[in-house]
Parts: sequence; structure tokens; C-alpha cells
Amino acid sequence: MLETLKMIYQVFIPPGQRARWVGLIFLGVAVAVAETLTALLIFRVLDHVADPRPADVIELPLGLETTLVPLLLVAGAVFVARGLLSILSLYAQARVVHNAAATVSALVHRRYLQAPYRFHLTRSSSESLRTVLWSVDVTVNSALNPAISVVTAGLTAGMLFVLLLGIAPVMTLAAVGVLAVGLALVLTVVQPRLSRLGRKSEKTSQLMLAAVRDSFDSVRDIKAYRAEDYFDTRFRRHRSYLARLRSDRALLDQLPPNMVESIVVLGLLVLIGLAQTGSSFNDLVPVLGAFGYAALRIVPSVNKMVASVNKLRFGQQAARNVWDDLHLAIPQAPPDELAPEDLGPLLEREIELEQISFTYPAGERPALDGVDLTIRRGEMLAIAGGSGSGKSTLVDVVLGLLEPDSGRILIDGIDTPPPGWHQKVGIVSQTVVLLDSTVRDNVAFGDAVNADDELVTRALKLAQLGPWLEGLPDGLDTLVGESGKLVSGGERQRIAIARSLYRSPDLLILDEATSALDGATEASLVEGLAEFSGDLTIVIVSHRIAPIRAADRIAMMYDGKVVAVGSFDELRSSTPEFRDLVGM
Repeated sequence: MLETLKMIYQVFIPPGQRARWVGLIFLGVAVAVAETLTALLIFRVLDHVADPRPADVIELPLGLETTLVPLLLVAGAVFVARGLLSILSLYAQARVVHNAAATVSALVHRRYLQAPYRFHLTRSSSESLRTVLWSVDVTVNSALNPAISVVTAGLTAGMLFVLLLGIAPVMTLAAVGVLAVGLALVLTVVQPRLSRLGRKSEKTSQLMLAAVRDSFDSVRDIKAYRAEDYFDTRFRRHRSYLARLRSDRALLDQLPPNMVESIVVLGLLVLIGLAQTGSSFNDLVPVLGAFGYAALRIVPSVNKMVASVNKLRFGQQAARNVWDDLHLAIPQAPPDELAPEDLGPLLEREIELEQISFTYPAGERPALDGVDLTIRRGEMLAIAGGSGSGKSTLVDVVLGLLEPDSGRILIDGIDTPPPGWHQKVGIVSQTVVLLDSTVRDNVAFGDAVNADDELVTRALKLAQLGPWLEGLPDGLDTLVGESGKLVSGGERQRIAIARSLYRSPDLLILDEATSALDGATEASLVEGLAEFSGDLTIVIVSHRIAPIRAADRIAMMYDGKVVAVGSFDELRSSTPEFRDLVGM
């Protein structure tokens, strides 16, 4: 548990934000002082009232003296102030804690964005979703808030304990001893089970998120194959198990507070019985009053502390998930980048790939095996090959998304990419992801606030979407829907192409980007791209004839290797693998 508290402290209470947390402690001290002062004043009032011959003057600590009416007024004022302080303390705690949660969620999300592409290939998105949306909140509700509650409730209970110890030391020590033994027995049973429930809840929440994600992502196929029952059953199973885990946790959470309340009530009944049978009833009245009020304040405090310790046990796994993901191995941040208009050309001569090899973590054989290839400035290079030949992997290596296991990439003879090089590269993938936003936001991807409508329109026209744009009722403000479901597949692909052309790249990579286009549109697009020849370096990954035939050179890939490079006619006459591909 101490390790969990240490992780929480380092993650949620960084050095620059500790002043506000110190402020929460001061508010907790103020509430505890007000609680103790109220209990003391009630004790003095009852002591005065229970006296058969009360004096006119009531003595208070620190040599103070007063009468009954002012004492009652002060007691009432202190009690009201205690309530206001408690409300202020709770509000301040909620603000500080939830702001910290928002900050940590954003940090985890950014950490995922900064993580290498290889991380996202091996990491389930549902696991990342669980951590950034679920685990942070669980850590706050089951670890951070409870940790603060232990401190504030402990201050209140401790001060009231000191007061009761001064009023009736033997009775107080006996009550604390009985209470401690009872709680120790209960916590010994409860806490290990809460730790297991926390681990199971984290895993089940991930499985539940995966079920929801798969259902929504596959809704078209689900409807086509009438697979609603399978996906419904899958989600219900995980959601029902999570409900059961939460029910078990609710039961375990209620055992300690009920134990505390039972011990306190039984103790007060014993005190009342002693008062009735003894000869000093008047002497016991103020003690009973003080114990009664203290019980009203201590019991919630003790319950809060016990519940907080239990929540800490439950939230250990969530805290561990957040901690681990905040400490992912992240590549060194790039140097300060120049604005696009201040950048020079990405390529002066060529990009050289020398003996590039790469194997995926779960792969049995290399996806790239000793690839040598030169991409010349201003040319249109097609990369051809069958499925699994390594085409897309090669593109990811060129883009810097995947770091090769061996070999190197030289840009104009230098193996270190120039600052801001990615701002000069455009990429269009076969699987297009559109934002649930406007046409403008999707074209100016990541720069929607500063979008230039003239450049957006130009890019759309270059992507053969000019007539389509003119027919839209809201123009660039037209919504494309979630994942672009309000536009056709071909329109989605062309919007993605416009996105890549918006920033006027020096290197444009089309990875099966024309697969959803009809023949005429594809031919028109390839012809338009060919007009950039000499200024724009274009790499087209495709298995279709039109873009391959239009290329200046073709690199034929087979089994992770570049087996031949040449023109369309040269490869057709000299390379069997290319003849087979063209024939298909």
C-alpha cells in the first residue's frame, strides 16, 4: 500500500502543484480544530447544567471565564463555522482532486500519442482506453480521494481522541482498544479480497470496452451476418461480471463501518447502564454528552479512514496501470521545429535505403529482409508486390514510424532526418480515418484552427473533389459523420488525399490510396499527380495497373525483398513475379 501511495503522490501531486494540496491540509486542520472546540464547549455546557448548584461563572481553558448564555452562543457559532469549513474543505478537495485527474488523463493520452508506432501495433486500444478513461478515475476515487480522507479524517479523530482522553482517560482507552481489535479482525478479512476485486475489475473493464469498440466498429458486418446475438452476449457477459464485482465490493465496503457503529453504540449503552446503576449520575452526564457528540463526529471519521484504506487496496491496480503508462519509453523529443514556410526542401537528391531489415514482434520471419532502394527527387516511384510482400512495412520505415532492426536510411547522404522533415511528407493509407467533423477540419487535419480555406479548396480540387465540393449545401462546413460514414468510400479516400496535399509536401506516399476509386477517377488522379513530376516526389504502393504503369520506376517486392527495379516494360519482360502480378 505504501508503494501505491508513493505512486499517487508522484503522479498526482507534482512539485509545481503542491501548494494547493498543502492548503487542503490546512483546511482539514481547521475543520478538526472546530470539531474539537465544539465537543469541548458541549462538554462544558452539560457539565454546568448537570451541576446541582451551578456557579454563575463558567471556567474555560486558558483561564477564560464566561456565563451560560454567551457560552451557548459561542458553541452555536463554532458549530455553524465547523459546518461551513467542512463544506469549503469538501469543495476545495473536489476541485483540486478532479483538476489533478484531468491533468493526469491528458498526460496519459499525450504519452500514448508520443509512444512509438511499434507500441500501438502491439498494444490493444481497449487497454489504452481503459487506462486513460477508467483507471485514472478509479485511481482518483479509490486511491487519491481516500488518501486525502485518511489525513483529514485522521486529524479530526485524533483531536477528538485527545479531548476524550483528557475527560475520561480509562474509558477512552478501553473504547479505543475494543474498537482497534474489532477493526483489525474485519480488515484482515476484507483487504485481501478488495485487492483481488480491483485487479479483476480493471481486466473486466478492458474486456467490456473492447466488446463495445468491436460492436460499433463492426456494425456493418454485424448487420450483414446477423451476428447481433453474439456481440450482445459478449458485452452482457463482461458487463454482468463487472456488476457482480461491484456488488461484492459494496458488501465488503459496508462491513467495517457497520462494525464501528456497532461497537460505539454498544459502548454508549454500557455507559448509560453504568450511569443508571451508579451513584454519580450527574457526574457522568457531561461525560456521556461529550462521548455522544464525539461519537457522532468520530464514527464518520473512523469509517471514512477505514473505507479509505479499503479503497486504496481496491485502487492499487488502477494506480499501477496509470503509473506504468506514464513511464513508457518515449523517444527523445525532436528539436524545436521551424514553421513550414521557413523549411527548406526535404530532398535535394535522393533517399537511400541500405540493407533495411525489420521483423514484427509476433512475426516468424522478417517483413523486410535486406532491402536496398533509392528514391530519387521528383520521380514517381511505384512499389508493387503481392499481399505480405512488405510494401506497407517499407513505407512505415521510410516515414520513420518503424525503426528498422538493421540498416540505415540516408536523406541526401545524411542518416539524421532534418528538423521538421515530417511537415514535408504527405501520407494516404488504404484504411482512411476521418474525424467526426467538417470537411475543412478533415483536410486541415491537426491545424483546423488556422485552416486556410483557399488551400483547403485547392487540395480538394487536386484530389478530384471540386465538383463534389460545389454540390455540398454547407461547403467546407459540411459534416462527414463518424469515421466519414456520411460520404462514400471513394470520397473518403479522396478527402484523405486532399489532406496530404494541403501542406504542399515534398514527398507524397500513397499506400493503396486509390483502391476505393473507380478506374476513371483513379486515372484522372494519377494523371493530375504526374503533373507534379519534378517538384513532388511520389511513392505509390499499389497492386493496380494504372498507378503502376504511370510511375517513372517500379520497385518489385517479393517475400520482404526488392527483387527488381525498372520501368513497367522492363519488369514485365525480365521479372516473373511482376509478370504474375500484372497478369492477376
